[in-house]
Amino acid sequence: MDKSNRPPRPSAERTAPSRDMPYPLRLPPELRARLEAAARAEKRSLHGEILHRLHGSLEAEQPTVPPSPVASLLDQLEQTTAQLRVALSPHGEPLEGQ
Repeated sequence: MDKSNRPPRPSAERTAPSRDMPYPLRLPPELRARLEAAARAEKRSLHGEILHRLHGSLEAEQPTVPPSPVASLLDQLEQTTAQLRVALSPHGEPLEGQ
């Protein structure tokens, strides 16, 4: 087919990448050897091992979300309710409805 008869290619801005963007990475030989050994042990490619470790380190950096004040209050309310049912029971057993 003659190139002049082809429709114009869409610009890169209008097309989504079909795969991850390549990123060249220079590694010291010792680090590369350690990563390759770890990848073999986990039956991953070197690329997979690097991604696994990057994801893990970023997940570890995520701040933990403290429990909401409402959840803490609900827990306290449930504990108090259980204690009251036992205290108000004539025989030290929980009241019905628990």
